[in-house]
Amino acid sequence: MLLEVVMIVLFIVLGVGALLPAWWGWHMIVDYYWRTRVTPPLPEPCPNVTVILCLRGADPSLDACLRGLLNQDFPRYRVHFVIDNAEDRAYGKVQEILGQGVPPQVQVQTELLERPCPTCSLKVCSQLQAVSKLGADTDIVVLIDADSIPAADWLRAMVVPFADPKVGATTGIRWFAPVDRGWGSLIRHIFNTGSYPQMFAFDHVWGGSVALRAELFQQTTLSKRLGQAFCEDAAITGPVREKGLKIVWVPAATNTNQESVTLSASLRFIQRQLVCTRLDHIDWPILLACNMYNTFAIAALAVLTGVGVYLERWDWAGIAAGLIASFAVAMFAALNMAEFVIRRNYRVRGVPAPPMVWTWKMLPGFFFTQAVCMLFLWRAHNIRRVDWRGIEYAIDGPGKIRMEKYQPYQPPDHASAPHHSAM
Repeated sequence: MLLEVVMIVLFIVLGVGALLPAWWGWHMIVDYYWRTRVTPPLPEPCPNVTVILCLRGADPSLDACLRGLLNQDFPRYRVHFVIDNAEDRAYGKVQEILGQGVPPQVQVQTELLERPCPTCSLKVCSQLQAVSKLGADTDIVVLIDADSIPAADWLRAMVVPFADPKVGATTGIRWFAPVDRGWGSLIRHIFNTGSYPQMFAFDHVWGGSVALRAELFQQTTLSKRLGQAFCEDAAITGPVREKGLKIVWVPAATNTNQESVTLSASLRFIQRQLVCTRLDHIDWPILLACNMYNTFAIAALAVLTGVGVYLERWDWAGIAAGLIASFAVAMFAALNMAEFVIRRNYRVRGVPAPPMVWTWKMLPGFFFTQAVCMLFLWRAHNIRRVDWRGIEYAIDGPGKIRMEKYQPYQPPDHASAPHHSAM
């Protein structure tokens, strides 16, 4: 009798651990579905907004990003470009697009990175340079990445929630919809799909589409944190909470990325994303514990399945195998449902939806990505050097980042191909 009670408790504990990611995923999907709507008009008076785009290398999506950014249906706004150096291909692309004309409601400022910072990444360094030159009248600062292609209502969707004084930051979603069926592109897509529910649960914004109250840079530890950060997005949560404010996820600020990527570049991307979270997110210990709990639960259930078969305890084997199957089915179904709600969002807003790519590789890719993420999550604690866009950084721990040597960006050979991401 005692054994049966112990096993019931054990299966409950392991079942909760196994299904925790599925709960996060479906919670976010339901929230995203119900909050998808046509972007409402801006409140009056219209806040003063500055959008910052920092560039190192000309991503395949840069042309579309620039054209979308300069053609927002927003009454007036500033765009501040910080480009790595005058020889960078992004500099020529920006000058080309600006030379074709800028809408009258947009004020543009373009400058080069003045001095690489030794204690944070080049991207964060460029953002801090732009922030240091904000006008005193700036109400909201918006950060965007070059692989984001903003729809015409993107900026309005990001700013509308600030009508609530309790909102400190808003963030969109990057949705990978690759045009190819290569393993690298699919693995990155699956990882990205699985990471957003956890970002939603732990208030982890996406740096490629995030808006902040300008006062956060002066009244919290945000500027200090960024000065020692590898990634800006993971460093934002803590300062927003310091101010007693909340982060709002904005379905209408969903940006689709259709770039392709090689498998090796995809794996480097995944590892770097996890290192960023480990170094800069205030909830990293809890996030790590939850993921280790999930990993342990899945492994323990697999062992119990085998033990049940060996001992001919078919009830144990059936429950354990059923929980593993429930995890796999719930997560795979969530991935496919997410594809649906993302495209529904585009249709509701009158934005062209990207095509859905389906291949048999999705199923083995799901299990491969799950295994890789667990391995990389653990490895994130031990990595001491990271290469990002041709710059090597030494990592001694949170707040202890050191750029080894600056050099202009040289894109890898495959990055010159159409739709191919350099990562």
